[in-house]
Amino acid sequence: MKRKWTMIFVFTAVVIMTFGCVQRSGLNEQMTELLQGSGISGVLRIQSSGLESDLFLEDLMLSERGESRTISVQVRNRLSRELRFEYSFRWMRSDGTPVTTDGNMWLPQVISAKDDAWLESTVPVADAKSFKLVIRKGGKQ
Repeated sequence: MKRKWTMIFVFTAVVIMTFGCVQRSGLNEQMTELLQGSGISGVLRIQSSGLESDLFLEDLMLSERGESRTISVQVRNRLSRELRFEYSFRWMRSDGTPVTTDGNMWLPQVISAKDDAWLESTVPVADAKSFKLVIRKGGKQ
């Protein structure tokens, strides 16, 4: 009987771990597809467990005005309640070295139930070719 419960527990853990990984890689595959041909690559990293199922990557835009380029990522709250989190864009040069800016700070975000929001960052230097959007839980839930 104990062996049966152990097997059920292991199976459940594998399913949960697999779903979490598929969800995250699915978001990153979607981000890669949306950025295709822009000369910029991006990765979404969610630091808080459970948050990856609460958010949905809705859209992504790269806009240019003169020499300035801005990345805008639209995320949707899947919950029927308000969702609070913090986010940070981390930029890297084409050689992989990080761009040091004051922009590595955490910005608070609140999205109403079943609503969406745009998370934006201006490309800090011309040779910044990739970014990581990091999201973690934040504020009072």
